Amino acid sequence: MTADELRAGLARAGLFQHQLADAAGVSQRNFTRWVTGQRPIPSCYVPALLAAIAAAEAARVPEDPSTRVCTKCGEKKPVAMFPRDRRMRSGRRAQCGKCVSLRVQQQRAESALITLRPAKRAQHIVINRPLSSARLDRLLERANVRYGP
Repeated sequence: MTADELRAGLARAGLFQHQLADAAGVSQRNFTRWVTGQRPIPSCYVPALLAAIAAAEAARVPEDPSTRVCTKCGEKKPVAMFPRDRRMRSGRRAQCGKCVSLRVQQQRAESALITLRPAKRAQHIVINRPLSSARLDRLLERANVRYGP
């Protein structure tokens, strides 16, 4: 078995390197060396590797491209329910639109508590942005003049 055959088997089985290494009883370091071609694959490990690849291929369920599973709520939903995100490989976020909007609402509620309550606001400033006490007093004075205490 060559490194190219091993990489092809990984792709067919849909496994990550560490998963196949664990299944074959090999350290991840040695497995990476085999995949990259730095070291030859010992013949004693080939049957275990082939068996693990075959088992993973048999257990693999073909994915339906029109649906996805939300990583937050775990529900299977149409792809259209997931917000677009060009940074992701699939072009969509991992969380569905409902979960994203709930998270944003919670963040807004938390930030509203900080901005509406002056004591919390001062605590937030002290914790998140280390300032000298004189500068902090000036900032709070300026804020109280502009927006009220």
